[in-house]
Amino acid sequence: MENSGKRKYYQDMVAAVREKLTLLPEDSYIRSALPSDLLEEIAKRTEGDKLEDLEGAYWPPVFVFVYRYSISEIQSFESNIDLVVRHSKQKQVRKITQFLEGQPRDDRLWAAGTFEIFVKSRFLSKKGLTVKLDCALPNGRDTDIWLGMEERTFNLECTVITESDEDREVWDRFRAAKKVDSNATLIRPGRFDSPESKSPSPYYDCLRFYAKVYDKLAKDLDPRKSQMSEDAPNVLLISFYSPRAPLSPTSSGVGWALDELFANQPKSGARLMDYPTGLTDISLLAWLDFTARDLHRKSRLDLQRYHQDFHEIVAAPRKIGGILLFEACSWKASRVNYNAKERCSLSHHEIARLEKLLEAPPNWCHQ
Repeated sequence: MENSGKRKYYQDMVAAVREKLTLLPEDSYIRSALPSDLLEEIAKRTEGDKLEDLEGAYWPPVFVFVYRYSISEIQSFESNIDLVVRHSKQKQVRKITQFLEGQPRDDRLWAAGTFEIFVKSRFLSKKGLTVKLDCALPNGRDTDIWLGMEERTFNLECTVITESDEDREVWDRFRAAKKVDSNATLIRPGRFDSPESKSPSPYYDCLRFYAKVYDKLAKDLDPRKSQMSEDAPNVLLISFYSPRAPLSPTSSGVGWALDELFANQPKSGARLMDYPTGLTDISLLAWLDFTARDLHRKSRLDLQRYHQDFHEIVAAPRKIGGILLFEACSWKASRVNYNAKERCSLSHHEIARLEKLLEAPPNWCHQ
């Protein structure tokens, strides 16, 4: 493609987005997230920036979404957003829709927002279910979805694991090299990784998974900051979003983390025979101690309180009845916690029902 043809490709992106937006209502959430001044700014970039800067450039996620998807898929997404907004408390509306206004490098915000819209709208659209959104817990925090199904109630919490800051730095170094040498190739681990790089590694995946789960169980290792119910099954829905990094819900590191989290008693000293630099123990107990020391250095945790709460912190995973794993909005795997507290336990029939409700991705989320 000649240079003029390459530039026209980016200019055509803007034209296509503008045309699709005219087919949406004036008060559309998606249309409102792409005002004319923003589109004009993007258009100026396609006309004035160097081609090597345009290739691989970051764009607002909602702009990329409108460009890539058909008008019927965009309208379906808009309908799902509207459904969630209509069933949410007024004070939550801004929080629900702010992902649409994400800046060019805010795709983490976009991933979290779209996943939550998918899950909430899917349950709201199914007959025979009782659904309440953003329900307050006694400790003042809330849970994303309170679900009544087959005479039982469940608390569902959504969260997303994205590529790490380190992964992003590797990608940026690769893109910079690509401008100089068009034959540059990204291989992980490789020349774009720093000597202290922890990723890609299943061991690092394991530690990141602990962190994501405990953010919901006991934020900053404080069991009083839990988003889990004490007397009903809690289900974590975890989406993996990593378009530029080898992170997956099927990583063996994720499996190791689940084995530890759902064990009758966590292991200690799960030392590695051939471990990456800086990672010598991936047991849950070792991660908890490391994290406690790190939080203490950041003045976010008192170590005396940590030791007082230790048994409650270690037992926190027993509040989880099960975990469903997704790649973006596509369900990939599930795990039942056989050692959950009796009131928080989940049967195979119940998790299979949840899988059935969520197994088909929405038409506006292609893989």
